[in-house]
Parts: sequence; C-alpha cells; structure tokens
Amino acid sequence: EYNLLKRHIHRQKSNRARMSVILFLFLPKENDAKRLRAKSKQMSENDLQKQKEKEIIKLEKELDLLVTQRRKLQKKAETHAVYPSFLENVIKIRDEFQDIRMVTSRFAALMHTYDLLFRRYQENQETIKTIKSDLNNFIKTKNNENMKYQNMIAGLKIRLEAAKTKTVKWESIWVHIQNTAARKTLTLGMVKMAIFNLYAHIKEAELDLNIAIEDTNEQLSVVQDYIIQLREIIHDFKKMES
Repeated sequence: EYNLLKRHIHRQKSNRARMSVILFLFLPKENDAKRLRAKSKQMSENDLQKQKEKEIIKLEKELDLLVTQRRKLQKKAETHAVYPSFLENVIKIRDEFQDIRMVTSRFAALMHTYDLLFRRYQENQETIKTIKSDLNNFIKTKNNENMKYQNMIAGLKIRLEAAKTKTVKWESIWVHIQNTAARKTLTLGMVKMAIFNLYAHIKEAELDLNIAIEDTNEQLSVVQDYIIQLREIIHDFKKMES
C-alpha cells in the first residue's frame, strides 16, 4: 500500500509538469501580453509545484515514520498475543476468576499495592538514611568526646604520678622529721633527767624537793644558782690561799 501510494504521487507530479510545459509551448502567440501572463502563470505554478513538492516530501517522511511505528506496534501486538491465551489458561486453572477482566482487576490491585509498598520502602529507606546519618554524627561526636576524656585521663595520670612522687618525697621528709623529733625528744628527756639529777643532788642535803619533777626550768634555775655559789666559794678559796 505504501509503495503504491508513492508511485501515485510521483505520477501526479510528472503529469502536472508535462502539462505545464505543453501549455507553455503550444499557447497561441497572439501577442506579448498573453505570453507574459502565461509566463507569469507558469512561474506561479512552478513555485506552487515546488511548494507542493516540499509538502509531499514532508508528508512522505511523516508517512515513513507512521509506517515504521505501525510495524513496531504490530510486532509488539504479535509479541503480546500470547497473553490472552495465557490469561484464559489461568482462568481455567483458578476457580476464583470467571473472566479475564477479573484477572486484570486483580493484577491492577496487586500493582497498586506494589506501588504503595514501594513508596513505603522508599520512605523507609530515606528514614533509615537519616537515622544512619544521625547515628554517624552521634558516633563521631562521642568519639571526639571520648578522645577528649582520654586526653584528660592521660593528663590526670601524669598529675597522679607527679603527686605520687611528691608523696614519696614528703613521706621521706616526714619520716626524717619524725626520726629527728624522736631523737630531739630523747635528747630533751636525757637533758631533763640530767637537770633533775643535778637538782636532786643539790637538794639532797636539804631534803627539800619542793619543785615538781616536770618543772625543768625551775630545776635548771636552782642548778644555775648553785653553780654560781660554787664559783664564788672557789674564787674566795683561791684568794685565801694566795
């Protein structure tokens, strides 16, 4: 059909061209005005013919495109021709379907459900993506905080070790102080005992120990007075001998 239509169009174009030439050549040449009118008419017809030829070429292209689309649709229809028989077999196998319309309705309902589930899946994926992003940000924040605390712990450990070192040093100093204080206390006790012994020796003749044992200052004062008196006696004795 397409080839016949093209041949018919080309035949019409050829006939029109031959008719135009014949009319131009065999017109009665009575005067120049008629020839000019004929020439002008011929030029108009040529322009019109060129325009028509352009339109014909455009229509031919559109026709080719429509033929190509028809072939594709026909091929697709032939490919899909198997589905009606398939649906009929489904109806025969499944008692729940009485005709093809019910099968297509069920299919449409299933596709609608699928679309709803797919949209829900996409929404859930977006939600999961947001949750994952929030989780990653949370983990990143906590890792930074953990690193900060680890640095703080490391600094505190350094300070603890320094404090331990100072503690050992001050404990050593404290032990030294305690030992020194013990020696001083022992020496002081021995001094007090010596002073008391001197005091008791001095007061032994008088049998008058009226100063308390703990009053070392008074005892030392009595001893000092006794030594001064003893020096004066020695000094006087030396004078008498000389």
